[in-house]
Amino acid sequence: MNKSVFIYSNRCQRRKVDVALLEEYFKVNGWIISQHIGDANLVLVHTCAATGQSERNSLDSVVKADRLKKESAKLIVCGCLPKINKERLDTIFKGAAFAPSELHKIDEIVKPKIKIKDIPEPNIIKDFSLWGKTKIKPHASSLDYPDSIYQPDKVYTVRISKGCLGNCSYCAIKLAIGNVVSKPYENIIAEFREGLAKGYKLFEIISEDIGAYGTDIGLNIVKLLEGILSIEGNFKLMIKDININWIIKYLDKIKIIFSKYSNKIDFVVIPIQSGSNKILKLMNRPYTVECAINSLIQLKGIKVCTHIMIGFPGETSRDFQDTLRLMSSYSFSFVDLYEYSDRPGTVSSGMGNKISEKTKKSRCLAALKLRYKLYKMDKILKNKNYETGKL
Repeated sequence: MNKSVFIYSNRCQRRKVDVALLEEYFKVNGWIISQHIGDANLVLVHTCAATGQSERNSLDSVVKADRLKKESAKLIVCGCLPKINKERLDTIFKGAAFAPSELHKIDEIVKPKIKIKDIPEPNIIKDFSLWGKTKIKPHASSLDYPDSIYQPDKVYTVRISKGCLGNCSYCAIKLAIGNVVSKPYENIIAEFREGLAKGYKLFEIISEDIGAYGTDIGLNIVKLLEGILSIEGNFKLMIKDININWIIKYLDKIKIIFSKYSNKIDFVVIPIQSGSNKILKLMNRPYTVECAINSLIQLKGIKVCTHIMIGFPGETSRDFQDTLRLMSSYSFSFVDLYEYSDRPGTVSSGMGNKISEKTKKSRCLAALKLRYKLYKMDKILKNKNYETGKL
């Protein structure tokens, strides 16, 4: 009997390479990728738990997969949820589950000829958010990037590293991913050249924090950006996400690179999170608003998108007004708005002075109104409707 697997993902931008890697893993080991969940012998649900809303969506997906699969099919849950909130997952699912840092566990289940560590990371990422023939309505998520209007098969994705060096007080992702593990510089350049040779014009580099690239192997993001952007060819590069503290650290060199190759850069995602220095300190973000804005205004001719969190514990009305001023003080191409929510195991979940849901929604609405007032949508934002998620 042919072995078949159905794969579903909740569209986690940060882990989409893992999903494509799992698909390739099954293919090279002789499995058929089923287009219909009811036909598969094995069902794999890839989850996200970066936000409270994404966790709820993922739990709903696990329940739905268990209901739709055939009775004899095995269900596996992967992604960040098994690591970030296993206790909650255990209330609805008792089967095999593993986190992104535990991909090798799939070998114990599948017993493959070719292990997952021996599968090269894919560069073309398709949409796995399908239940058979019917495409489900995407969950409203503030983690959607402006490039979501691009066709996935037109974008050549290169994951440059995994993990993060930060210790943000609200973030649970690091609990599932761990510290930085960088891909060798030569491998990244080779992947780009291969993509160009195949005719791709649109590239993206992704990681939990692009700016931390190379810190574990004696390199840095400046060398990598110069190496990529200096490659001859007609292409555009999307850079997401690079935390502002790395821009500040390497500003003199980065502003030269961005100016020199501005025609090759589509946009850059630089999360700032708050316009209040008090809140940034509580978040354990290592910079001030003033340093962030001073750095951004020196990046000439570059489209910059950012992330803003609404309702962090202790956020006063004055802190929120500071955030609105941040949104107005720089011409961001897009501001991605989040509502704060507690994540298990994080420092902020134990903080006092929590903001009420009513106040968070009211502030988020005010920020949305300001965003719509400020922005002149360019080509990468046209025909898009963005809604807030929860963090």
